[in-house]
Amino acid sequence: MAGLATESAIDLTAKTAAPDLHFTLQNGVVSLPPLAVAGADGRGAARNLTSVRLRDWRFESRWTVTPAAMPKPEVEGETLTFPSVTLTYEGALGRLAAIEPVIDLGDLERELVVAKMEANVARLERLRREDEERARQEAERQRQRDEEERRAREAEAARIERERAEGLRPGSAGGWQSRVRPEQPPSEVERPTRAPRPL
Repeated sequence: MAGLATESAIDLTAKTAAPDLHFTLQNGVVSLPPLAVAGADGRGAARNLTSVRLRDWRFESRWTVTPAAMPKPEVEGETLTFPSVTLTYEGALGRLAAIEPVIDLGDLERELVVAKMEANVARLERLRREDEERARQEAERQRQRDEEERRAREAEAARIERERAEGLRPGSAGGWQSRVRPEQPPSEVERPTRAPRPL
């Protein structure tokens, strides 16, 4: 095996009970072919690279997980994509079960912070638009009320003017005379006559 470690690259295929397992031996490192896994309905993906260093039987397996895109909160019609997350298993091959994964969330954490800030800005913008729309609707309702009051005042003034015009008629001297008959003073009102007393 030490002699093989000095070769440039050797492709080997192991016959097992499972389908043929293809791997590559180069510079003393056995590498399995990349493994790609797609999520349900093509949402998200994962890719794995696994190798074993024969000099000290050190095992390394690196998973790169790409989260599925999701709709942007508060922004209709736009999607939010996240950076990949890396999980690395590295340690002695003989203690494979005791290896703790190392998770790199740096890029994802930064992207989540940015996405949260963008969502807050979008929410504030939506609230501002809603406030402006409510103010516009209230101003429109007030304008309609003012218009109705103005029309009512104009209609009342026209009615009064019409009644005043109908209460006047042309006079003999070229002027205007009221058609309304004035009330008679009390002195001109006919008083009932009393029957004379018998003598």
